[in-house]
Amino acid sequence: MDVKLLIVVALVLIITAIVLPRLDRAKDPDVKTRVPTLVESQLQAQKAAQDAQAAATQAQAAAKDLQDKISKLDASGRTSNGELKAGRPEVTNPGNVTEIRFDDGFLFTERTGYVKKFEPLCSNQTIPAGKTVVLQFHWKVRDMNANRGECYVIDGYSEVK
Repeated sequence: MDVKLLIVVALVLIITAIVLPRLDRAKDPDVKTRVPTLVESQLQAQKAAQDAQAAATQAQAAAKDLQDKISKLDASGRTSNGELKAGRPEVTNPGNVTEIRFDDGFLFTERTGYVKKFEPLCSNQTIPAGKTVVLQFHWKVRDMNANRGECYVIDGYSEVK
């Protein structure tokens, strides 16, 4: 009889283990068919508003950082894409005029070996030939009233011994 009792108890436990979880699920409605309450919707809306506020704050900080970088480039004589601005004063390293091109410019060779071509050259420019100098120059952007387009302007030079 002990064996029959053990079998009956085992069957009752198995049936209980199968039936009880199903009874618990019957009490809770399925999440997919459940209608959200007003409180839950309000909490979700508040969370979304907080997320939007955080994103807006982050976007403002990024915009300020970008504007600061653009201002820094602008102060250094560069455009927003990092290129040198036209009309920005520049200087060479010490060097000599090595070739005068009668068509429209000259070559300047620095002591370091770098060769810069000043072409086209704006009219009425003084070229310091036969001297070791540091040139001060800028790139002149086209003037709508002038006949001539963009060209180099020699602002001056300093003789170097």
